[in-house]
Amino acid sequence: MSLNNSKPTVRPYTSADWRAVRDICIAAFAPIHDGFERALGRELYLLVYPNWKASNESYLHSLCDTDECQRILVAEINSTVVGFIHFELQLDKASGRLGLNAVHPSWQRRGIASLMYSRVLEILRENGIKLVQVGTGGDEAHFPARRAYEKSGFSPIPVIHYYKKL
Repeated sequence: MSLNNSKPTVRPYTSADWRAVRDICIAAFAPIHDGFERALGRELYLLVYPNWKASNESYLHSLCDTDECQRILVAEINSTVVGFIHFELQLDKASGRLGLNAVHPSWQRRGIASLMYSRVLEILRENGIKLVQVGTGGDEAHFPARRAYEKSGFSPIPVIHYYKKL
């Protein structure tokens, strides 16, 4: 897919975006789950992530079908939704968090994620937020996300999760 000289825009989520957001989430997270399965082995992977697609869809519903949808933005090119981002803010603590976000694999590495992060950071600043946090994986499949977050000025602190089948 090409940009066709069209500039991506970021706008608030609407219920008409549901299918695109769900499909982007599944497409973008499939390679990550393939990597998790390789790292953990099939048996342990199925214990940790028995049905990740249904779990992701359920989590998206918990955002999109509630007031949380007010904190979802979508990136769009030529009226096509190509990415989404959810964010949280705690005004009493002047802190925020980038939540679930993804760019469709066909549109990755074109600055769309950076554009979404920039817009969310702008919204958070306008609301008096002083500290923003985001989490991601340390595996190879998450390298593009880590690179995008660091490009946007985030500083990493590595965290490791261990799993063991009993």
